[in-house]
Amino acid sequence: MAKGAVEVAAPVGAPDRLEERIRQLELALATRTLDAVSLLSERSALERRLQTLQAGGADVRAERSRLDTIDNMLRSAARRLASGGKAWQEARTAQQPPAEHWWWWLDEVVQEERRRAARRVVVMVIVAVVVGTGITWALNRFGASPEQREAASQAALGDQLLTQGEFAAAIDAYRASLATVEAQPEVWVSLTVLYDLTRQSEQAERALQRAGELVQGEAELQAALARSYELAGDCEAALDHAEAAVLAKPDDPQGYLVRGSAQECLGDWQTALVDYDRASSMALEQSQDALYVLARTRYGMLLQMRGAGGSPAGQP
Repeated sequence: MAKGAVEVAAPVGAPDRLEERIRQLELALATRTLDAVSLLSERSALERRLQTLQAGGADVRAERSRLDTIDNMLRSAARRLASGGKAWQEARTAQQPPAEHWWWWLDEVVQEERRRAARRVVVMVIVAVVVGTGITWALNRFGASPEQREAASQAALGDQLLTQGEFAAAIDAYRASLATVEAQPEVWVSLTVLYDLTRQSEQAERALQRAGELVQGEAELQAALARSYELAGDCEAALDHAEAAVLAKPDDPQGYLVRGSAQECLGDWQTALVDYDRASSMALEQSQDALYVLARTRYGMLLQMRGAGGSPAGQP
């Protein structure tokens, strides 16, 4: 047997044999001496072994606790392990593991996280181009004094915390930004969304009122709200506001762009492609070059994901 290899199958025997195999798997994960398929195969073998012993009346609580630790190690190493390519998918197809052996699907979790991260980046770019937001907006409008750079930095921090789901910290960052530069429409929009999601209705109403004073037009305001809700992970609310944006200004390509983004967020890829295509065509006709590039980028990214065999979350 090669150095560092772990025996994948073993007959049912004494519990101490299970302990030794668990120890070997822990070492293999820590020292990176096994490929992903071997690790996952051994994890499944250990699960079957544990269940057999448990059915026979053995006390395996200590072993279960150690396997829980191994599971956490697998989750932490998922990105590295998923870099192995198609071998993982081929092994999963060949072995047909039961659904409760969730570790066999960690590569799909990694892929979904990467897709979401890429989408968040593009949504942030849309915000910057359409509403004129963030650091570029602040510096262009107010120059580059230390106070204005601090306001832009706090707003960028708020954006990051918003996408990470750290709502309370995001609110603090946005408030700090507004304390230095008050007239930032996208920050007021983000605060509206955060106050709504944290059930601070009075603050949400005040923030929405101020956002409405700074954003030019109802369609633009609804589109900005749609983007912020999507960044916060509320795709249904994002779609509601995107629909309102399209209704308020049917000839504006940004409405179709944010609606497509919300539909993609909800997993309706085909409808999203239709909206991205319509947004790009309208932007081209209206010489809105930045919006055209963004819409074609979203369209191309989604086509690429579909062509690579990806699927929306929760869909086959």
